[in-house]
Amino acid sequence: MNQFNEPVRMNSKKNSTQSAVSIRKRKDLSVTEKLELLEQYDSCGSVSQREAAAKLGISQPLLCKLLKSRDELKEMNYGHQNVSRKRKREGKASDVEEALLIWFTRARDKNAPITRDILCDKARSLAESLGVIDFNPTDGWLTRWKVRNNIVYKKFYGEKQDVDKPRADRWLSEVLPPLLTEYSPADIFNTDESGLYYRAMPDSTLTFHKDNVAGGKKSKDRLTVLFTCNMDGSEKKYPLVIGKSANPRCLRGVKNLPVGYKSNKNAWMTSVIFTEMLQEWDAENRRKKRKILLLLDNCTAHPEGVHLTNIQLQFLPSNTTSIMQPLDQGIIHSTKAHYRRCLRRRIISLIDDGEKTAQEVVKSINVLDACHMVATAWSTVSTATIQNCFKKGGFTN
Repeated sequence: MNQFNEPVRMNSKKNSTQSAVSIRKRKDLSVTEKLELLEQYDSCGSVSQREAAAKLGISQPLLCKLLKSRDELKEMNYGHQNVSRKRKREGKASDVEEALLIWFTRARDKNAPITRDILCDKARSLAESLGVIDFNPTDGWLTRWKVRNNIVYKKFYGEKQDVDKPRADRWLSEVLPPLLTEYSPADIFNTDESGLYYRAMPDSTLTFHKDNVAGGKKSKDRLTVLFTCNMDGSEKKYPLVIGKSANPRCLRGVKNLPVGYKSNKNAWMTSVIFTEMLQEWDAENRRKKRKILLLLDNCTAHPEGVHLTNIQLQFLPSNTTSIMQPLDQGIIHSTKAHYRRCLRRRIISLIDDGEKTAQEVVKSINVLDACHMVATAWSTVSTATIQNCFKKGGFTN
């Protein structure tokens, strides 16, 4: 009996020890988790705190503490603090940190660009004015301060900073509705051009952990591509590619090019090229007895005084195209993503077929290759993507 019972007593003692350890183990909660518990408590109805705590799986003292700090937790949630933190820690100079946060908030409200050096210089200045002696804003201190206050580094993107939102709203409510009644979605088009670095390699890769990843010089070979599509996504005109050379060697003898091609010494869109495109398209619409509306931005390459009979030009308000122009809402971005996918596949395919490196393969890609990949990428953009981007720009029936 004893030889069978002894292990049981040992296991029982071990289990009780583990249970005691698990009971004593402290579980810290983040601000988000605390707010979720308060929401669950509110849905418990009219029950005592003891019963509510049992339902929530926490102790009554903890629930009481959460209820008392409800306002503070909400303020932290709606502010810029890091709500995933589980403990509130302060740095070595709390007065300096608080003053720096106040200054940083005011600076960002004025859209001032803030760098690491600016933060460190300002922290030293604030420490001196507060009488904090021997304060040194090290990288570790600055990193912890940023984490505590949910501050991250971001790149400036797009042109939305200069958007005239009131003007956009007025245009959408006053100018657009009559146009939508006059033209069907299939006859409302948007056109816009964008630069394309057609040989640009991806700037990141998967690799072995111990390998050193060395990047090469980025290719600056650029084309400009004009994209045009209609509101319901049923029609995408051939892209117009603009290069530097009037007669590239790779295009000599090519009879069927999947895109249009024009040239300019800077590979830019010009008013002459754009006018020629409009006149050719207008003549095509006259033959088809079709009238369309063309939405476009008012850049210098888009002249207003072009005589057209079957195309009505409607210029979008200035300083609004980044939030209104459908092609800028994701259509061009999607096309470039498909292009980069085509480029990566081509690189892998040529590497598999020979002994060239990826950099050597990229250098061998010419304008003809780029034209075919642009055409493939443009054809891959879905109807749903186009329709959603028009809706995002405010163009809805």
